Order: sequence, then structure tokens, then C-alpha cells
Amino acid sequence: MKAYCIQAEQALVNKEWKPLSLGIKDGKWIQPYKLNRTTFSSIIDPLWVAPGKVHIDLQFPLYQTEYQSALVRRYMFRGTTLLVVQCPITSTRYMMEEFQNMKCMLDGLGLDYMIAPRVPLTKLTPEMVRYFGIERVPFLLFQVQSKKELNSKLWGWIAQAQDPSFLPIAPVVTKENSISYEEWLTLANDYNIRTLPKVLDECPIAKENLRATGIYPYKGEFMYSGDADFNIFRIQNHTQIDTPDQMFYHKAIPCVTVLRGQIIRSHFEVNDMEGIGCYLKASIPNHFMS
Repeated sequence: MKAYCIQAEQALVNKEWKPLSLGIKDGKWIQPYKLNRTTFSSIIDPLWVAPGKVHIDLQFPLYQTEYQSALVRRYMFRGTTLLVVQCPITSTRYMMEEFQNMKCMLDGLGLDYMIAPRVPLTKLTPEMVRYFGIERVPFLLFQVQSKKELNSKLWGWIAQAQDPSFLPIAPVVTKENSISYEEWLTLANDYNIRTLPKVLDECPIAKENLRATGIYPYKGEFMYSGDADFNIFRIQNHTQIDTPDQMFYHKAIPCVTVLRGQIIRSHFEVNDMEGIGCYLKASIPNHFMS
């Protein structure tokens, strides 16, 4: 793969606006001085750049439709370079089969992807936690119907099963299940359950969660040795980049999206036919927590 360098006066780095100069080689970020002097250099001005977005498919679940490619294109249009895909698990007995079937179904996507098992709380077992910990999924989601159901679970056994993989467990919070994420965090703290510090929603996954899952520092940030994923945006006006909050970043639509150094979207053209996306496993959760 060709090596090149990008330079931008406006880059969103750790929620701050800074000038950016980074090298790209073999799909990874490297220091510019490590590149050959004749390496191609791209000056990005008057545009701004940000890391590739990491989404979970809560808003448009891939498992609920036959039109998988259309939904994936929606995420790519938003600048997603890593998509965490939910995988419904019905029982411990069938969890391996259902998980492997999902991996086969996703083969050939146009962006990188991970799988997050999603199971009813009544079906969540220590065996399930241990298996998916070995599979190094980023986290395990459970569906809960009520506070009574949440409080009646034998969480001590679940917490023990999280060793030694440190697999985070978190609920899918909806308006229908009548629990808040703050209530879950209190319960998790009481039982020493490893979980996600921030609730999952339709926005790009928060950096705190990326750290807790082991996705960071390989995705979602400009980090040396991380994947060279980034988005290029047009500057509409000066007020557009004054407040780099989560909702602003979520709503911003890039004009160019790059995955591991390769362009996968340019304006209205989406390159998803080559299927360059890869299935990824999580690194050690919380390993890079400061």
C-alpha cells in the first residue's frame, strides 16, 4: 500500500481543534518523519478532519432486515469506519451457532465491523459471558423488561464469569424497560460488574466506552499504530466548529471517508462493492485507561 502524509489546519483531536500532521503507511498512523521524503503529501484546507466514527447499529439494526447493504451504506454515509453489529442470542445452547452465523452473514462488508451479542436478561448465563469473553467481542448487551427483573438476577455469578476476559456487560436502555443507565451503574458498582461507563445510543460510541471495550486506541482516534481511519468535512462557517460536542460530531456528514488509508466514500459515491471491511476482535478492555 502506498504511503502518504496528511496535513490539516483544523482537526478534531480529543475534542479539541488542533493542526494535524500524520503519516499513513500500510493502513496505520505513523509519525511523518518515518516516511520517505518523496512520499506524497496531502494538504487539507479549507476543510477539517476527524477520526473515523465508531457506531453500534441500535438505530438501524442489521439483524432486523434483509436489506443489509442499504443500512451499511447509511452508516458509511455518516462517516462510520467501524460498525458494532448486534447479534441476537436466544440461549446458551445455541449461542455458538447464532454467533458464527452472524459472522458469516457479515462477511464482505464495506467497513470494519465487530459483533456485540444481545440476549434477554433471563437467558444471560455465566457460560455465555465466558464464551463471548474468549471470542473477544467488545461487549455483551442484555435486554431487561423491568427493575424487578434487573434486581432479581444473580449478578454475583455473572461478575465472576467476567474473569479473566474483563468482558463489559451493559443493558440496552429504552423507554419501554423503565430503567435508567444510572440505576444500572449503581447496581454494577455494588456487584463489581465490569460495564460501559456511558450509555449506548445513536451517536458515535463515546471515547470512554471505546477505552472500556478495548476498541481504543486502534479505532476512533488519531493514535500512532492505530488504523488510519478519518473523515474530511467541509467548513460551512466559523460557528460550525466552535462547539465540538458529541451531537455536533454525530450530525456532521463528511465529504470523504477513509478506512485504513483507503477511500471508501467520496461525496455521494460509496465504495462498498470491494468488501474491504474486516471482522475485528477487541483488545484488552480497560488496558489503556488512564
